[in-house]
Parts: sequence; structure tokens; C-alpha cells
Amino acid sequence: MSIQRMLEGARFRQVAKVVLAALLAFVLSQGTRNEYAMFAMLGAAMVVGGSIGEDLKSSQNRVLGTLAGTGVGIVMATALGTSIWSLGLTVTAAAWFTIGMGWGAPAMRIALAMALVMVFAHTSDSVSYGLWRAFNTVMGVAIGLAVSRFVWPIRGRDQILGALDRTLAGTAAMLDALASGAAQEALHPRQVQVLDALVAGRTAQKDARLEQRVHHDADLLSTPTRLGARAAIAAFGASMKLDELARTGAPSECLQAVRAALVTLAGMAKERTRSAEHAPEFAARYERGWRASAAPEVQPDLRVLLEGLLADLRQIDDALRKLHEEYWHK
Repeated sequence: MSIQRMLEGARFRQVAKVVLAALLAFVLSQGTRNEYAMFAMLGAAMVVGGSIGEDLKSSQNRVLGTLAGTGVGIVMATALGTSIWSLGLTVTAAAWFTIGMGWGAPAMRIALAMALVMVFAHTSDSVSYGLWRAFNTVMGVAIGLAVSRFVWPIRGRDQILGALDRTLAGTAAMLDALASGAAQEALHPRQVQVLDALVAGRTAQKDARLEQRVHHDADLLSTPTRLGARAAIAAFGASMKLDELARTGAPSECLQAVRAALVTLAGMAKERTRSAEHAPEFAARYERGWRASAAPEVQPDLRVLLEGLLADLRQIDDALRKLHEEYWHK
């Protein structure tokens, strides 16, 4: 990756936000006059992520983990000091408490680190060290969240739209490859692209739900995301059935009809504003495929497979048309 690309657009803004959050935390925690200012800087820098929702999730993990680790560390250091037994009990208590509360592995790791540092290296001043470190960490987290919200904020809606665009682009590429008769080896990278986009969309929606705590009008884009996923999943099904048809010697007329319909669907997935123009074209090619599947020379098992493939194509068409008509054209 070139230096120019590393510093362009969103990447540059992300770096600038992290730097700003860290410097503000250093200044507001009084910098060199406060020996715990480093933890304020870490707290601020480490919660500035890819979106407001992601930052809220990171900050929640950091605050909960820090507070849990502080409590466990103070109790164990004060009561048991440093020994193999106290270290073992510290790990057990921190893990049991955070996992038992349902906070998850990220909060558990932060709690473990906090508690073990106190028991291992700050037994004599565990209360003072723990409380000051926790205070500065929480201060830094608050500063990081403020920077995230007010400086080039990245809304969950934008993240979801980006994932949806990637899903549709990957689906279009997969449909193009199927239409051209590409082998499974050539299809694989496109399938991975679609799967990655679907996972990114799911993650973006989870982050957007957290964002609703701050912005109650945060749009989860549930309908377009569902339609995009539906088209992508149907495209996966079509790819498997078409591969099996090609391997079992389906009549060339059937394969040609299906691939012609795939070309139309790929165009629909690529374009947001011209879906209606593709509808008659797809209907004609889809009907041609049904006629080909009903030909007497088509074996019953191939006919069932072909009908299943055509049903997948109809699913893709239906999802893309609804996406255009009910969302893009609003």
C-alpha cells in the first residue's frame, strides 16, 4: 500500500482523530504533572474507532474492564499480597466476574491486565494506584468519545451503506462470472468478497444499535440490508446449481437461457437508478429458461435442478427490484 493511499481521505481523518484524542487527554489530565496521564492518553486513543457505535462498544469494554480489574486487584492485593495463589485467584475472580456479568472477552482481558498489574507490581499502593489509574482511564475514554462524536463523526448508517454497496458489487461480480461460464476457482474470490461484505454489514448494524443510545434517529437500514443479503445468498445458491448443471451435461439451450438472465441480474445489481429498464429483459430471459427446462429431452433430475436454479434467479430479481423500488427511489 502506497504512502499516498495510507494518508488519503478516511484513513487520514482516522489518524488525526486518534492523535487529537490522545493529545487532549494528555493536556486535560495535566500531562507531566500527573504520573497517570499515560492512561488517560491510552483510554482516549484506544476508543476512537471506525464509527460512533464501534467507539461506544470499545469504551464500554474499557470502562467495565478497568473498573472490574480495579476492584478485584485492590481486594486481592490488600488481602493476599503477591503469591502464586493470589495471582491464580485474581485471574479466576476477574474472569468469572466479567464473563458472569455477560461483558464478554474484551472486557475480561482488560480486567485481567488491570488486576494482575496491581497484584504483581503495586501490592503496597494498590488502592491509590488502582483508583488513580481507573479515574484517568475513564477520563480518557470520555475525551475519546467526545472527539469521535464531534470531529468528523462516522455514523453507523454510512458504515451499513458501505457494506451494502460492497455486497451488491460482489454479487454483481459473481453473477457476471457465472454468466461467462467461469470455473469455481475463478468464482471463489468473488464469493469471499460477498461473504466479507455480509459480515461487515452485520457488524455495522450491531454498532449502529449502540449508536442509537446517542442518536435516537440512527437508521439501521434493516430493509435494504435484508434485501441485499437475500440477493447475495440466492446468488450463492445459483452458483452451486449452475456448476452442477454444467458438470452433469445439461442442454446448451438451458445453460444459455440461464446465463442470459444472469447478465441482466448483474446489471441490476450494479445500477441503482435503472432497475425498471431491466425488468422486461429479465422476464423474457427467465421465461425462455422455463421453456427450456420443460423440453422433453431434459431429464427429470436435471429439470428439478434447473427449476431450482430459476427459482434462485427469481429470488435475486425480486430482492433487487424491491431494493430499487422501495429504497433507492425514495
